[in-house]
Amino acid sequence: MVDLTQVYKKDDLLFEAIKSIPLQKAIDCFKENGTPRTGLVMIQFMAKCNFLKTAIFDLCEVGNIYAVNIIFRTLIEHALKAQYIFMNWAENKNDLTAENYMKWYEASESYDFMKSVEATAKIFSHQNKHFKLDSNLLDLPPFKEKSIREIKDIAAQFNYRNIIKYINEKIFKNEELKEFEHLLKIIPAYAELSGYVHGGPTADKDMQKYSNEEERDKVLLEIANLAVIEAGSTAGFLALGLTPIDRSYGELFIKIRTAIKE
Repeated sequence: MVDLTQVYKKDDLLFEAIKSIPLQKAIDCFKENGTPRTGLVMIQFMAKCNFLKTAIFDLCEVGNIYAVNIIFRTLIEHALKAQYIFMNWAENKNDLTAENYMKWYEASESYDFMKSVEATAKIFSHQNKHFKLDSNLLDLPPFKEKSIREIKDIAAQFNYRNIIKYINEKIFKNEELKEFEHLLKIIPAYAELSGYVHGGPTADKDMQKYSNEEERDKVLLEIANLAVIEAGSTAGFLALGLTPIDRSYGELFIKIRTAIKE
């Protein structure tokens, strides 16, 4: 069974730093800076990434590496979306990317859901007379402001490939990689773990090597450690974003950064 003692020690240090973030004060700081949506979205991502991290811990404890890989891939996507929103906020000093995420990305998801229900209705409506499609979605404000194509074009910035393209242009081409070594691990992992999420045969082939307990525990330990780093980085972005607004968050950012590097 995998030993997560050191991972839990790192996570405890991180928790001690993060719990000192006064969330309402953080929201107020972003409001005062004219970017309330960015503050709200970053806090939401911090919470969501923490939920996924703790789920990974629980699954690691029972050795369920298949489920761990599924949740880890989800955590990677969450963390990268948070980083993308933060980097755009830091570069442009406005709420546009967070607004696009909250309004147009949600509208895109809602449209996809409606089309899915529509397709399901065509299959099952003859079997269930109570199955009805609610087509009122297109009467909601977002769909009256922009066409479906315009909405999809805005939402496309949050696609994984476009986020990676942006990060590559802003970080990998311009910065020392030492601070971003974890990205060099999680970005390839996202593609490698696709078979787990989508039920592909590559996952079956991958699982064969995990019959070796030592190999399985080694991977579980690495994923648990990366889960702490990704969840912690999201909290770190929040603290870093607040530092120019309230300098007291600078010390908090240093604590989070130190905990991650333990």
